[in-house]
Amino acid sequence: MKDHLSTLDASDLMEKANYEEGDDGVSYEATWVLIGRWREGEDLQFLVDLLESGQSRDRSSGAYYLGEVGPMDGLKAAVTKLADDPLSACRRAFVEYVTYSDDYDEAIASGLVCCLCDLHLGVRLEAIRWAARTSDERFEDFSKRVRSGAGSYVPRFPNPSSADFWNEAIARRSVRAIEIICCIRSGMPAAEIAANFPQEDSLIFESLVFREKRTERFAVSKTSAE
Repeated sequence: MKDHLSTLDASDLMEKANYEEGDDGVSYEATWVLIGRWREGEDLQFLVDLLESGQSRDRSSGAYYLGEVGPMDGLKAAVTKLADDPLSACRRAFVEYVTYSDDYDEAIASGLVCCLCDLHLGVRLEAIRWAARTSDERFEDFSKRVRSGAGSYVPRFPNPSSADFWNEAIARRSVRAIEIICCIRSGMPAAEIAANFPQEDSLIFESLVFREKRTERFAVSKTSAE
């Protein structure tokens, strides 16, 4: 099957990847042939078209494929547009891409600021993880942007009082995230950070605790192997 699919051009592979009725594994095989090509830097325009599509289903598929393909030349512009996509999966894919590509510029920084105060916790968590691991220089720049409110999400309400309320709430939430990240970067235990920030959702701290325990297990297994 794969030998046959490998002879097809990208448009035919995409059609088979989207095939559903009576699917006998063709869509799965076609999908991975496409992913294999994208990983080699071939036919990337088809992935770009998915990421920039006006159809939510296409962009959702593109976000999934992006996670499998990883950073590639030619994807950055399309990925950056996902920073304010209506789909949380796309916004999260943007942060994950930035994390692994190590790209950072004005547009990416603005997108990360928005994602840090995202109402979807998965997106917010990915932005926190990025900021906790990035360089001191980038974190300093990012922190200044967040504290100044530059590039953050602006709520749209006809009543100015409603907009002011949410602007203030978003500003507090963003600054709180920066303070949490500073604690993470300083090496403070997750349980202690959680105690200092009772307003933050427990998912953030549970993720930090999980990472700590995973790191501990890895260290123990590595020591045992030696």
